[in-house]
Amino acid sequence: HVPVWGTYISSKVLHPGLLCRIITENKKSMMETSLNKKENQEAAPCRNILITGANGQLGNEMRVLAKANTMHNYFFTDVEELDICNEQAVNNFVNQHEVDIIVNCAAYTAVDAAEDHQELNDRLNHLAPGYLAHAIQSRGGTIIQVSTDYVFDGTNHIPYTEDEPTCPASAYGTAKLAGEKNVMDNCEKAAVIRT
Repeated sequence: HVPVWGTYISSKVLHPGLLCRIITENKKSMMETSLNKKENQEAAPCRNILITGANGQLGNEMRVLAKANTMHNYFFTDVEELDICNEQAVNNFVNQHEVDIIVNCAAYTAVDAAEDHQELNDRLNHLAPGYLAHAIQSRGGTIIQVSTDYVFDGTNHIPYTEDEPTCPASAYGTAKLAGEKNVMDNCEKAAVIRT
């Protein structure tokens, strides 16, 4: 099981709508528990949590959650603070800050441009998640990799499930799928959330 702010996730690859539910439920529960902050702090140990891609849409939502959940220490980074494509920089940051959990919100998200910028797409969406996973594994920590439904070709007329065979139809989807595999191969306590 991989803990996410009090929510336990039993599946390694998660349903696309789960991230929204986790965020919504945790906003509510954090508001409720913040009333009794001292009791909340005694119930769960303080964790050092690294949020990558912190200037993006999801990263900004994570900042909102962090403000309501002050029992943990957060490190919000974007490329200026931590280049996740630099394996040594990732290792140094994770060890220096004694990171327990990584939420990787960073990605090359320009789906169409990924066809023309395949090297950058591959570095950010495939290789970098593996660097993060390897670094947190060395500390016995957890990584949550935010992925995409582009790992499927989009031809289903019903929602995809976690167990459906993947079949990306773009460079972006192919790199994101490779990133998922890289995370799962490099960290025992890993979860993938497809949005």
